[in-house]
Amino acid sequence: MESQKILSDVFKLFSGASVYNPFEVIIIMISICISLSILSNTTNVTKPDNELPKIPAIDHSSNFSFLMLLRCIAFICVLFQLKKLHKIHSKFNFFFSIMVTLVASIILNNALLSWFKFEISNSFILFVDIVIYTLLLIDVKKCNLIFNSAFEIKNLKEAKKSVVQNLASCASSSSLDTFCMILLIALGNLSESKEIKNFSIFGCLLLASNFLISLTIFPALLSLILQFKSTNESKNYDKLEKSKSEIQLASNTTPLTALNSLKNPVLVYVKLLMTLFLIGVHLKLKFFNDKEFQTSNHSNSTSDKQEQNELYVDSKDKLLLYTESCLLISLIIYIFSTKFIKRNEEKDSQCQTMVNQRSVSCQTEQANTESEITAETKQNIFCSTEECLKYMKENPKRLLEDFSQEQIVDLVLKKHIPIYKLESYFKNAERAVCIRRKVIEAKMNQEYTFKSLPYERYDYSKIIGSCCENVVGYVPVPLGIAGPLLIDGKCYQIPMATTEGTLVASTNRGCTALSSSQGVFTRVLSDGMTRAPLVEFPSAMRAADAKEWLENLDNFSSIKNAFDSTSRFAKLESCKCCIVGKYLYIRFKSTTGDAMGMNMLSKGSEKALLELQKHFPDASVKSVSGNYCTDKKSSAINWIEGRGKSVVCEAIVKGDVVKSVLKTSVKELVDLNLTKNLVGSAMAGSIGGFNAHAANIVTAVFIACGQDPAQVVESSNCLTWMECVNSDDLYISCTMPSIEVGTVGGGTILDAQSSCLKLLGVHGANENAGQNASNLARIVASAVMAGELSLMSALASGHLVNSHMKYNRSTINLVSQAFSTKINNHL
Repeated sequence: MESQKILSDVFKLFSGASVYNPFEVIIIMISICISLSILSNTTNVTKPDNELPKIPAIDHSSNFSFLMLLRCIAFICVLFQLKKLHKIHSKFNFFFSIMVTLVASIILNNALLSWFKFEISNSFILFVDIVIYTLLLIDVKKCNLIFNSAFEIKNLKEAKKSVVQNLASCASSSSLDTFCMILLIALGNLSESKEIKNFSIFGCLLLASNFLISLTIFPALLSLILQFKSTNESKNYDKLEKSKSEIQLASNTTPLTALNSLKNPVLVYVKLLMTLFLIGVHLKLKFFNDKEFQTSNHSNSTSDKQEQNELYVDSKDKLLLYTESCLLISLIIYIFSTKFIKRNEEKDSQCQTMVNQRSVSCQTEQANTESEITAETKQNIFCSTEECLKYMKENPKRLLEDFSQEQIVDLVLKKHIPIYKLESYFKNAERAVCIRRKVIEAKMNQEYTFKSLPYERYDYSKIIGSCCENVVGYVPVPLGIAGPLLIDGKCYQIPMATTEGTLVASTNRGCTALSSSQGVFTRVLSDGMTRAPLVEFPSAMRAADAKEWLENLDNFSSIKNAFDSTSRFAKLESCKCCIVGKYLYIRFKSTTGDAMGMNMLSKGSEKALLELQKHFPDASVKSVSGNYCTDKKSSAINWIEGRGKSVVCEAIVKGDVVKSVLKTSVKELVDLNLTKNLVGSAMAGSIGGFNAHAANIVTAVFIACGQDPAQVVESSNCLTWMECVNSDDLYISCTMPSIEVGTVGGGTILDAQSSCLKLLGVHGANENAGQNASNLARIVASAVMAGELSLMSALASGHLVNSHMKYNRSTINLVSQAFSTKINNHL
């Protein structure tokens, strides 16, 4: 609103004067307090005592109970305010500024009470009231946000700008609240009880004075603290920090303004209506009921004097009663309000989390701030590289949390810290990733190398030492769903991670065609991962002796016992031997439970070779893998013998479904499959490539489900067969002898990939070891069949080119985009 903007500008000028002239503001406020005290002392002598209102004498039992209850409730609220201070882990500077503000409030309120000629009958109760109600009126959340946002900016000038901006936003929103509260409390002046009248006047003065202090003493004190802080900072990084802070301030959405934006605008109108209503109440009571109040006050004046004399005599006893009662009521209120306050605190924490998320999102939208993390706000205690190295030598087990980002980048560039070990120096792996990005950018002299590569909000604890090294972020890949696909009587939704347009849509069409008939039927023919070590002997004769020894069943059992002892899931099934001169290749085949099993096979193979060397001491292990396995390479042995899971699947598609869904005929599909997939692949000398595009579907499912993408080479071995049955129906089958999958270990532990496995119902280990991995292999083979059926139909009907031109062509103007990106980088 325009009025709110004008009000914000006014408070910005007022708070700016306090921030940029802190000493002058403090001196002026002290002078005002002294002047009020001196002037009040000179004027108080002439005024009779019986005309002086008193604060706060103890009145009748009802008034006494009412005032005491107010103090107890205020005291309980102050306790929770202090609890909030503890929760936000406030620093010493913040606590010190709050305490000094409290002292300033006590001094100013005392001077104001003297100026308005209030007689203080009990200074102890007055002091307690000022302390309690001042702490109650301090908004800890907003003060902390103002304080932290200023301390995050290390350039003094920009930090003061932040304080002025946040204070103006805070004051403009709280001014209406303060005015409304003053009007509400001032209604107590209409009471017939003199003590409640004085108490209401006291509350109004306290509200007004504290609002004034929040715009003078607090910002002035915060400005002095920032000035003292800036003199102790290193001058080497002033220019860098200034540029960062300017970028942060370029966004008008600070944490404080985000907090204010959470307010419901309806509440503002409610407050305005309530304020107008209270003003109307005051005007009515002032102009229409003035005489009635005057007569009632006159009749009670004589009784008030007698009561004050009696109460003065018993002031000591009632002071003890007051203290004991306050403690007792406070304890009772605290016990019964704990649960209620806890609920409110949970809501506050949710609100604070929402504010923090909005603040983080605003920061990430700014250019050049993707590497900013919370650890960078810490005050640097080391300036030079030599001091950093000295600290690291003296504290070898300490982390580098107190080092700045620039210092650590410099240490890595000078090879004092290995770039691959950065995660071991920090509690938060995300900071290590951020620093590694900066190091690589510095080496390449390209500031925006990783600008579009995300790295934040990722659980790196699951990949460090498990999935990847030298991590600089993660690459989001689009994930699509094809299905439902009916497999062995159960429907599955197939997750596919790909950047190839039309792939998911084509597979989805194949799923529709297969599920419209009787679905897909699958069978796992064999299960066993392989590893083939290379063993060298002194001669070919010794290699032949070892081969014959291994082929003996009794000797094989001893090798099996040694192999199986390495894992409760490893069960050696066979070992196939091949000799080339004096070299012996031993292809161990073993089940591996629900794991893909390469590490399990390697460990078992080493143990089996140790057993072999007991009988053939002259055997020398050249390599634990001799490429006879064969892993991640196309090979005839995988195509013939199988590796991993060997799966066959079949389906019968109705002739009318072929026409309506696939837009082709059974005869055309059968002819094309024969001439393309079989004859064409044979002419190319293909091994395991008798299919249209099995690797497409295998790769997409592998990436989505956390499998090893390199094993697509052998896992996509597939022979697609089609023929016409029942005069008009299509019979289709896919035989895949080497699908290498697992549902535990590797990339399956990552959150996104594990969610895809859960979608398929094959996540983790099954009670029947190996069942989940076998089910995943069956799903992969069935999805391949869906993809084969759809692509072959598109080729047979001549729709392939048109569909790719429509769905696999980017509509983005790449030339203009590249030109604009280049211009922006130069700017």
